[in-house]
Amino acid sequence: MPGWYDQDQAEVPTAAAVLGALLEVRPDWAPADARAWAGRFGFSGERAEAGTTTLSGGERARLALARLIAMGRT
Repeated sequence: MPGWYDQDQAEVPTAAAVLGALLEVRPDWAPADARAWAGRFGFSGERAEAGTTTLSGGERARLALARLIAMGRT
C-alpha cells in the first residue's frame, strides 16, 4: 500500500496526544502497542502523552512519519 508524506504535517491531528494520534490510524492496537511504537520514534515517557500542539516541528515530522509507517504495518 503506497503512503504519502505531507511535509506540512497537516494530517497530524491538533486535538490529540501523541498516543491518541497513533491509535487514530491503528485502532486495533492496544495502548501498550501504541506506546511501544511511539518510543521507536523518540516519544517516550511524558512525551508520548504530550499534546500534538506542543510538539516542535521535528517532533511533528517524526509523528507524521510514525503514523504513515504504522498504517502499512499488519
